[in-house]
Amino acid sequence: MQNNEKAGLPSILEQIVELRKKDLAAKGFSFGHKVPAKRTKPVVPFLPQNGVILEIKRASPSKGMIAPDLNAVEQAKVYKNAGAAAISILTEENYFKGSLEDLQNVAAAVPDIALLRKDFLLEEEEIETAYLCGADAVLLIARILPLEKMRSMLGVCKKLGIRALVEIRTDDDFEKLAVLAEEFAETIVAGSNARDLATFKIDFLQPLKMLLQMRSGTLCKYPQLQNVPLIFESGVRTGEAADFAASLGFNGMLLGEAAARSPQKAAEYVVAFMNASRKGVTPAANYWRNYTARLLQKSGKPFVKICGLTTATDAVLSAKSGADALGFIFCAKSKRCTNYSDVKQIVESLKNSDLVKMPELVAVITEKDSDEARQAFSLLDEKIVDVIQLHNCAGDFTYTELSRFAHYCALSADQAKSEEAFAEYDRLRHSGEPRILVDAFDASVPGGTGKTISCEMLQKFNKNGVLWLAGGISAQNVQELCKTFAPERMDLASGVESMPGKKDAAKIDNFFNNL
Repeated sequence: MQNNEKAGLPSILEQIVELRKKDLAAKGFSFGHKVPAKRTKPVVPFLPQNGVILEIKRASPSKGMIAPDLNAVEQAKVYKNAGAAAISILTEENYFKGSLEDLQNVAAAVPDIALLRKDFLLEEEEIETAYLCGADAVLLIARILPLEKMRSMLGVCKKLGIRALVEIRTDDDFEKLAVLAEEFAETIVAGSNARDLATFKIDFLQPLKMLLQMRSGTLCKYPQLQNVPLIFESGVRTGEAADFAASLGFNGMLLGEAAARSPQKAAEYVVAFMNASRKGVTPAANYWRNYTARLLQKSGKPFVKICGLTTATDAVLSAKSGADALGFIFCAKSKRCTNYSDVKQIVESLKNSDLVKMPELVAVITEKDSDEARQAFSLLDEKIVDVIQLHNCAGDFTYTELSRFAHYCALSADQAKSEEAFAEYDRLRHSGEPRILVDAFDASVPGGTGKTISCEMLQKFNKNGVLWLAGGISAQNVQELCKTFAPERMDLASGVESMPGKKDAAKIDNFFNNL
């Protein structure tokens, strides 16, 4: 498993934990609230089947105040009517503005739904306090708890008959979970957070990395985790994104900010997740599962796609030189435009060569309703290519249409219309697209412009998501781009050409040597 997290705890998490230790010392495990001597609410099983956990949340460190006037009881009733399988209640007081009082009030008002105490618990006594206040599960964050402390805390959960949502994100977290699952398999529900608390960046594929290593054949290092439920946490803001999370194969989803801001939309998220969960893995989701499996097996270097290929000779050369993906452009305006027959012949040549591993094969389209696009989709249907790159045309497809075929989205970053580019980037991410390729814009040249995106724009794209980069990449600037922006994937065409559509062996060799 790759681990891209910074060493140690991220600063905000350190701050939360340190302040919590002080509060525990000053106020005790009840944090100054009156805790009942005996639990009155019966224990409700926490997530025995697939479902959505909706969260009562007033604020967060990254967003500040989210719902300052929130009434925990009224919101819980809305969530229950929306079909929530469980309700998560933030009880952390300093950064999230919750309290144990919220938990007790909700437990009294809706005793027949499972309640999760979501907090930064550090001691066994806090679990006992949660139980007395009505919690049916507690959050244990593997990143802040030593293994033996987690074992002891899980032992308390098991004794009380409640479950623990064990949040994992890093390699170390995963190792802890694997060890503990041998003893506490029935007590643990695992959760993986798409949000990195070090940067607050959302990465939908981070939880998927965990899922694949718990479920997927050769990637599964620990058989004892195969039956442990895994919850997708954070980052879902639309029904489409909820649908996408379910289609990846998660057992549940924890929805925080989106539900807290718009509780009236809670039912939409629940229905989207549950419907997609029943349908199973879609072709679009399957592409991301396969891509993420490759990520897990990849070294630290970025993936490289060489695009604009028009001949078998250049395709074989690119693949043997180290390209992870090969791109074929289906756009009548492009000097690198190809067609169904030529690509089919090129792919046959690739299969007949002595390649150690076949690269990913990508058909790039720029218009939904064009003869070129129809040829590209025929190649996809016949499994001659692996995926469609939707270049500036993703908005022409409905979400339902997009889910039916393997694809990823690309957009042109126009410096003159930067806010529009950022808005489209965010729209795609919020609709469940885990990666978006950003390419330099030139209205007169569809692809292979040789132009680069400004550093200012790249920094903003990189801040908001994991960077897939195209535009002006060559042997001369690849090291600086990697050092500055650490792109996960790089897409190049003109930077390794002697002329449009004709690749240059020396330039390709120089590029990979410098990479």
